[in-house]
Amino acid sequence: MRRARALAALCAACACLAAHPGLAQTPPAAEGQPKPAAASDATSRADPRGDTSLLRRPALQTGDQWIYRRASGPVSRAVRQTVVNVNEQGISLKTEEAGSQDSSTTIHDREWGLLGSGYNDYRPALAYYSFPLYPGKRWGIDSRVSNFGADQSGRMKGEGRALDWEVVDVPAGRFLSLKIEVVIETADPGDPKRVVTVRENHWYAREVLRPVRVESATTIAGEAASRETIELLSYTIE
Repeated sequence: MRRARALAALCAACACLAAHPGLAQTPPAAEGQPKPAAASDATSRADPRGDTSLLRRPALQTGDQWIYRRASGPVSRAVRQTVVNVNEQGISLKTEEAGSQDSSTTIHDREWGLLGSGYNDYRPALAYYSFPLYPGKRWGIDSRVSNFGADQSGRMKGEGRALDWEVVDVPAGRFLSLKIEVVIETADPGDPKRVVTVRENHWYAREVLRPVRVESATTIAGEAASRETIELLSYTIE
């Protein structure tokens, strides 16, 4: 049951921040692992301030890095996330926690959809975003997760929608961000009646290529929600 609950709870983390030290590290991928992108894989990175045009798929590069503060109640910690490999097929993202020697790696598609985390695979990718994004856009979420460590599988279903542009202040600065709402439900593989519901708000900033703030609430079988807030402390875009 412990493994079943752990599998069901994996959807509680947002797509870009799904991995953290303490989860089993993703085994190194051999054939098919993302390789460094070619120089031609770049979209314009012009000054985005005040730009409310379509949010297009992020043009990521190896070395792009973000430092976030994750807070749950009085407990907070800083995590550094770095793109270590990227090509047209996907992104490898390494996560390290301040004060710890541990690290973990997640695999995403080019739209930050989650493909692999720890011992879990998601097919199709868990789609927190659907580029291009604009206010009013909606998309469905339907992904099967398989845990090859516990030999379990489940299904995650829900919906994402882009709401409107908002100015958001976080420790890294002030950003014009598109607010995105995501709702995902899944059942505990060990007890289908135990439904896990995750509700998240993401504020995605064009110049950061990721959200600058995420608020999440996870409810298991109608119990009191566990909440987490994630805010950007700093970032470096290559």
